Parts: sequence; C-alpha cells; structure tokens
Amino acid sequence: MGKSGIELSYIPAKIKENSMTLKELTCQAANWTYKEKYAFLDYVIFNVTIGIRSVWSNNSIDSDEKVDAIKWLNEFTHRVLNIKSEAKNIDSNIDFNTFEKEAIFYAKQNDVTKDEISAIVKLSNEDLEHTFKSRRKYHADESLFKLLMKDNFRKRTGMYISENKITSLQGFILGYQTALENMDIDIEETEPKFEKFNDWVASYYGWNESTAGWKNIILSESNNDEEKALKEFFNIFDKFKISQ
Repeated sequence: MGKSGIELSYIPAKIKENSMTLKELTCQAANWTYKEKYAFLDYVIFNVTIGIRSVWSNNSIDSDEKVDAIKWLNEFTHRVLNIKSEAKNIDSNIDFNTFEKEAIFYAKQNDVTKDEISAIVKLSNEDLEHTFKSRRKYHADESLFKLLMKDNFRKRTGMYISENKITSLQGFILGYQTALENMDIDIEETEPKFEKFNDWVASYYGWNESTAGWKNIILSESNNDEEKALKEFFNIFDKFKISQ
C-alpha cells in the first residue's frame, strides 16, 4: 500500500498535501450513522488483509521485518473486531476514540506497520465515501425527535406503541432506526444524534457505564415500573435535548 494513507496524530508533518489526520477522521466519524461506522470497521478489517499481502510481497524488506509487521497488523485486526463486537445493535455507541488509540499504538510498532495502517485507514475511508455518497437524503418533516416531542404522542403513547410501557417505546424507536438504516435513508436534522442518549442517561443517573442501555437504566431507576419509566423517559428526554 505504501505511504499514501491518513496521517497518524503523532507524525509531525502530513504525509501529503490535503491529507486528513487520524484525529480529523475521528471527529468526522462522530457525525456518521451507526451503519456507516460499522461499515468503516468492516472495510478496515478487509483492507488489513490487503495490507498483509502487500507486506509479504514487499521485496525491499527482509523476512524478519515482514513477520514482525504482519504480527502487529494481525493484532490490530483483533482490536478492531473487539470494537465491532461491542456494538451489538444500532442503539450502541461505536467508540472511534478507542479505534484511534489502537491505530496509533500498532502503527508505532515499526515503520512498515505505520505505513500500512495509515494506508488502510485512508482506503477504508474512501471505500466508505464511495458506498454512501449516493445515500438518499431527506429533509423530513417527521423526524424521530419531532415525533417524541409531540403532545399527542405523549398523551396517547399507547395508541402508537400498543401499550404504555418503556419497553414498547424502545422497540418502537429501534424499529424506526432500523427502517432508516435498511432503506439507506438519512434524515437531515439539527437535533442531536439519538445514539448519544445512552451515555447521557447513564451520566444523568450517575451510572459508571451505559452498557445496560437507556431503557434498562430508566426502568431500574423507576423501580422496574414500566409505566412510571415511560413517563420518566419523556421528562429526561426533554432535558437531554436541551443539554445538547
């Protein structure tokens, strides 16, 4: 692959003019959808295999250097797989800060690995842009946030989700998000990303982590009362929206 990839943050100068730094990519990824983040990690894993073949066929380095570089690239793959495995559904938060740290750590092992990881990240970003550049974008009047803010939805929630339970609301929201992902629909809106709600709820209640998910956290804080938890959801959802 060579030295045509994304600059890693510890490298003083950019690899080439107008190249993107790894930190810039991480910031950019904060605005990606769950599907885009997941696809990017898939591209990274695929492109690592190409990088390994590139290292093995490189006649300018000796066998020991090849084995060492391939070892670190293989370890990098496992770390990326771990990040993927923690993102079980579209309600999950894919941690790109961890990805950035892992990429930098393994790139630092030797110059060959550094060049390959830089190229892998760049190529994966280009693959992602090519795949999603034609995504249909909608200026929708009925976004998830606007629906959850409607008085009628709040007063007659059971009519929309079949019963006044926070578990039913979670299923409704997951169904909405899944439909958007499967149809490749990207609703352009100024509201904050709902996927940030998990971490915000955990912080709001003083939980150490958000892996339980917003529904389970609110339900637990409501003495496992489904209807009480549903009312509490709307109360803290308003606070979340204002805080963002």
